[in-house]
Amino acid sequence: MTSYLELCPSIAEAHSAMLCLRVVALYDHVNWLRVVLWASFIFSYVAILALLVPTYKMVQKSVTYLPLTNICLLPDIPSYIYAAYLGPTAFEVFAIVLTVIKAFENAAILRSRSDTPIVCILLYSHSSVPSHSRL
Repeated sequence: MTSYLELCPSIAEAHSAMLCLRVVALYDHVNWLRVVLWASFIFSYVAILALLVPTYKMVQKSVTYLPLTNICLLPDIPSYIYAAYLGPTAFEVFAIVLTVIKAFENAAILRSRSDTPIVCILLYSHSSVPSHSRL
């Protein structure tokens, strides 16, 4: 049976992938944005792998097993291991900033069309057809 802790990395990756898909959809599938987002998503996880493989080899040599408590102890954790969080954090901040920018753009559209229902603005904001003729 898989524990929750084993699922955490895959849940985080799925969340980041969904965030990437959402931002690409918000920007109407602009090709350059799609390439930049997916490349930064992949790069962030490749950077984690590049940090963790040598760390795993180093830590594996220094692990001490305590049979009395059935746990393994590490004498020290490498100081650079926390850098593994920088890539995904930078990616998520970038994606969230793009989402906030699009939210402010949509808010400006909403303020300029005060008589337009919000559903029409969300669904048809990039079309030239008047919103009242779509309903």
